[in-house]
Amino acid sequence: MPRDPKQHLSDIINRLSPHLNIQDLENFRDMIDNNEWGVAFEILCDTLYEFEIYITEEMCLELQEYGKNLNIRESQWRILEEIVESQKYVKIDSVEDFLEQRL
Repeated sequence: MPRDPKQHLSDIINRLSPHLNIQDLENFRDMIDNNEWGVAFEILCDTLYEFEIYITEEMCLELQEYGKNLNIRESQWRILEEIVESQKYVKIDSVEDFLEQRL
């Protein structure tokens, strides 16, 4: 059985709350309470992306699935792939590789 969208988004917001400012949290919770899940979700995606709040790959997948389930346009949540934590690290196999990337 699919999760309740209101509760699911509330859970997501709660898990992301350490990375969001108080005003944003209040706004998200107000939107969710007023059944504006889609608007809250879109603004959440924008906020995460605009402020480069890095998320785990699992969170990214969960947010993308949530967006799909609400029929939110793909361009709104696809951008989250750019802020996955693992994307901010570059694997370097050798000192030569490191120096080559720096040049």
